[in-house]
Amino acid sequence: MRRLEPNRGPSRAAVNERGRGRVRTIALPGYAPLLMSSPDVRPVTGEAVIDASNLEFASPLDLVGVASLIAASASDALVRLIPPTDPNVANYLLRMDLVSAFDGRVLVDPPFAAETPRDDTPALIEVTSVQDLSAVDVISSRVFRRLERVLPTNTCYQVLQIIGELLENAATHGSSPNGTFLAAQYYTGASSGMPPGFWIAVADAGVGIRTHLANNPAHKGLNDLDAIRVASQPRVSGTTDATRGWGLTSVREAAGHAAPGRVVIRSGRAEGWFFVGPNGNTARYRLRSPAVSGTWVLALAGAL
Repeated sequence: MRRLEPNRGPSRAAVNERGRGRVRTIALPGYAPLLMSSPDVRPVTGEAVIDASNLEFASPLDLVGVASLIAASASDALVRLIPPTDPNVANYLLRMDLVSAFDGRVLVDPPFAAETPRDDTPALIEVTSVQDLSAVDVISSRVFRRLERVLPTNTCYQVLQIIGELLENAATHGSSPNGTFLAAQYYTGASSGMPPGFWIAVADAGVGIRTHLANNPAHKGLNDLDAIRVASQPRVSGTTDATRGWGLTSVREAAGHAAPGRVVIRSGRAEGWFFVGPNGNTARYRLRSPAVSGTWVLALAGAL
């Protein structure tokens, strides 16, 4: 595993020298801001500050969302990250390899404090960049070895199914030149407040659900919200091949197979929340602004 280098990225001198006027602020305050609120997550084309100083809790979706935002930003964008002032939250970002996922494209200022020694916990998957489907089997094998130490075998396979489906969706439907980001965390709910279970997040900065579905004449003219609703049905695809689909149906089924779970899908200016479980499913849709580039998914495989 690549070790974290908190001070990688453009230097402060470079930022000052190449300043281009107005600096955009991307504020990430409070509890799971990319999941619970609507920060300005458009890719950066000039200068921006990601202000995480008041971040209180980061979900896996927050991690992959920020990583995807940076990957999709212009190659000459000047981005500064202000770390959380809460030392536990700051250390968690280091533990989850978020800054490593920036690949040297972000100035961290002020720098993070030194990371505390890592424990060998099987209960998480650090932020991982996935460039193509060839990496899925490698990731699944590594993840399974971790999961089988803490989860029942059936739950392990459900988690792997969700990860595989989401990564395949991103690779085959998202068409992102920047790859896909994966992160996951098991929560008991005792300290996080998150419903117990294994939370899996995948984000890409590709074409998004609406644009992909529009490749199929049957789905032209959909808005973002209707596109998520349609894509959540079985065998719906952006091709005319009736045997192919987005795979979100199987993700929902796996998430709620053994215990109540949920799936959150955000693409463009819309979002769908799916509450799934052995006793039935419900869905809630809403518009979000500003739009995200590509598709973000957070899935909870419910705990027994």
